[in-house]
Amino acid sequence: MLNNKLKHTELDDQALWASFKEGDRMAFEAIYNRYIGQLYREIAKRIAHQDAVEDLLQEIFLTLWERRTVYQPKGDIYPYLFGMAINRVLNYYRTNKRLPIMLEIWENMPEDLMGLEELSSAFKQAHTLELELLLDKAIANLPARMKEVYHMELLPLSGDRFKIK
Repeated sequence: MLNNKLKHTELDDQALWASFKEGDRMAFEAIYNRYIGQLYREIAKRIAHQDAVEDLLQEIFLTLWERRTVYQPKGDIYPYLFGMAINRVLNYYRTNKRLPIMLEIWENMPEDLMGLEELSSAFKQAHTLELELLLDKAIANLPARMKEVYHMELLPLSGDRFKIK
């Protein structure tokens, strides 16, 4: 067991992600242990409430596990996780109606992360997935007749991307 843990900690991010994507819990644990400290510090810089910080971290890693087969980070995992963290922080402030603080978050983003292409694609992918989940929830809450209308009228316009489940 110990040898397995050592093996995972020695893997680079791409190899670790490949193993994690296949459902390897040890790889997940290695990703968690590798990045939890950095993510905690980044979120805690932006949110003063420790409980909220811990909730967001739990949400990030739970989502990462649940969507591991969908997410496709290219290269290092941290920029992708950082993008997820910033999205969660922004959503936290959006939910709590603190828009001016959201702008401050963008202004205080670490310079070494500002130019990363991976961060931009992580934001786009996370944002797209969140929009898809919101749309799925909204469709699920529609009355039966409205779902039928959506299926007949709007679904063909958007392609098969947003199928009713």
